[in-house]
Parts: sequence; C-alpha cells; structure tokens
Amino acid sequence: MALRGLRRQRGCCEAGRALLPLPLRWSSSSTRPNEDSGAAALTAEEEAAFERIRRSLLRARKGSVEDLVRSLGAECSGVRLTSGVADRLLRGFGDDWKSALGFFRWAQSRGDGYAPTPYACSRMVDLLGKMRQIDRMWDLLSELHCRGLVTVDTIAKSTRRLAAARRWKDAVELFDRLEDMGLERNTETMNVLLDALCKEKKVELAREVFVVLSPHIAPDAYTFNIFVHGWCSVRRIDEAMWTIEEMKSKGFPPTVITYTAVLEAYCKQRKFGRVYELLDSMVSEGCRPNVITYTMIMTSLAKCERFEEALSVSDRMRSSGCEPDTLFYNSLINLLGKAGHLFEASQVFRVEMPRNGVPRNLATYNTMISILCQYGRDDDAIDVLKEMEAQSWSVKLTGLIDCMMRW
Repeated sequence: MALRGLRRQRGCCEAGRALLPLPLRWSSSSTRPNEDSGAAALTAEEEAAFERIRRSLLRARKGSVEDLVRSLGAECSGVRLTSGVADRLLRGFGDDWKSALGFFRWAQSRGDGYAPTPYACSRMVDLLGKMRQIDRMWDLLSELHCRGLVTVDTIAKSTRRLAAARRWKDAVELFDRLEDMGLERNTETMNVLLDALCKEKKVELAREVFVVLSPHIAPDAYTFNIFVHGWCSVRRIDEAMWTIEEMKSKGFPPTVITYTAVLEAYCKQRKFGRVYELLDSMVSEGCRPNVITYTMIMTSLAKCERFEEALSVSDRMRSSGCEPDTLFYNSLINLLGKAGHLFEASQVFRVEMPRNGVPRNLATYNTMISILCQYGRDDDAIDVLKEMEAQSWSVKLTGLIDCMMRW
C-alpha cells in the first residue's frame, strides 16, 4: 500500500530525509491580534494576560523568532497562560507567522503545564504552510509527533498547504508516514490527500495515487465526488462522467452535489444543450436538482446575455416544486433588471419575496438599488435605501453612484 514506489517513478524524494530549517525571514506584517467573536469569553485575569503578551509581541515584532521568545521570557514570565488566551492570540495573528511561531515556541518552553490544544497545533501548522515556511512546518510536525499531538486535522491542513505550495511529493510522503505518526491510512486520510491534489489541479497524480491505494483502502462517495470536481476543474468533463459511472458501479448513487459540479462545468463551456440533457437525466434517476443548481444555471445563462432562456430556467425551477431562497431571488432580480423587466424585478422584491417568507439580505437591497439607478428611478432607489436603513442594514453607497452623478 506504500506510495514510495510511485514517488520514485515521479522523481520524488525519499521518506525520512533530513529536514533543514530555512533561514529566518523578516515578517512583512505587524498585525495586532484581533478578537474572534467565535472564541470563548476570557476572564479578567486572562484578558490582562492576553494584553500583556500582545504588547510584548508588538514591541519585539521586528526581530527574529528567537528575539520574540526572549522578549516574552523577560516580560511575561509571571503570566499565567491558559488555553483560552493562547488560542485567542493564535486566532489573531493573521499572516504574521513569525510572531505566531515566537509565541508558540515560548508557550512550549514555559514548563508550567501548558499544553497546546488541537486548534493551536493545527493553526500553527496551517499558518506556516500558508506563508510558505514549509521546512518550518515539517519541523513543527516532527515535534508535535514526538509529543503525540498530531491529529487528522493537523495532517489535513499540512497536506493542503503542501499541495498549494506545489510540493506534491511531500504531500504524498506525508501520507506514507501517517502510521509512523500514530494515525491510520484509511478512507478519511486518503480523501484528504486526493482532495488536496485535485484542488490544485493535479488530478492525474491523484488518480495514480488512488489506483495504488484502492486495493487496500475502500473509497466512499466523497472519494468519487472529489474526482468529479477535480476533472471538472481541469475541463475534462468526459472523465468526470466516467467517474460518475464508476461511482454507481461501486454502489454509491451520485447526489445533486455530484451532478451540479458537472452542470457548472458545462455552463462554463457554454454547452447548455448538455446542461438540459443532464437535468432531464437527473430527474429520471430520482435526483432532483436543488435551488443551488437552478441558480447556477440561471446565472450562467444571464452572463451570456441569454436572458429569456435564463428566465425559463426560473420557471422550470418553480414548476418543479423547488423552493427559492434569498440567493435565487437576488440572481432573479438582477436578471430581470438586465433583461429590461424593471416592473417584474420590483414585484419580486416587493411582493414575491415577502409572500414566500424569503428574507432579503444586503445584496438584495444593493441589487435593487443598482437596477433602479440604471433606469433613472432615483426617488425609488432612495426609498429602498431608507428601507434598508430602517432594517438596520449597513448602507453601501456603490449602487447609488449613478444617481449621485446626476444630482
């Protein structure tokens, strides 16, 4: 089941190579850690600790990682570090990998019983990978492995960052080393690797990996959906359709998500005849298109200025019993405006959405304002703007520029 032979065929590096750190780089960011509304509230003591650590990091942020560690050691030795404080700091570093790594190193060196949470480990690995500090990321993974802190989420983030950095060989190698790290090479972790490769358009390599692994690891429906999306992303729709047939043969019926990926690929190629054929095939198989499917097709037709055809898709959706949502109505209002049907657009906005209990969002108001301005209906646009303010929406004035230019 090992993939090392595959790597050698493709000229990849051998597992177990020495991992040498890159020279330190200067951080271009001086990001202040931001509060995350999704984080748990901190106590007063934790808030004070958070602020003290933050200030120390800001003072030393132009130095090296080692400088940051020393600064924190000198200024924050008496601070009680909790998981809540550490996680909140790590959430707020943005792209400032150096400050984050300096803090993480200092937190690890304190010897006061602090242990990083799974979030902290995954966040640190993800940030280093995002900022292309790949060798540092490898080193950190090795350290986390020695401490038994590597999780599937850590591996998933590492794999995606390796693939994004075009380190395909290393992504495959990481999968090969999972059992050494105490994790299984199973369907879940195989899918992580395949998904990372396909998202970076290395679908052929992903297929080679799958051929090697499939006799030992059973695929699931998600495995095949990964390939359907992957082939569509590289405009090889025939392979995507072949994958759907393979999916069926393995006992996994394709879902609306599977088919919508193919429909979107056809739309991008403006093969709308194929779109309608596939829609009919879906219905005959008992796989009903959903509102996302119809909205995507309608929007694609509108981009090609096939307005009446797009409106017929809207009618088809309604007659199928599929319930519209806010995003559908936003697209429909925009379509009607472009097609010259201002009255119908206003009816959808004023009558149909409230009648069907579908809420408006900021984009709904902005779209309606923009259309009214395009038709010179400045007073009506102002009325919608006032209604927006009454609903406590943040006002965006972009749609009113045309009106303002005429005042």
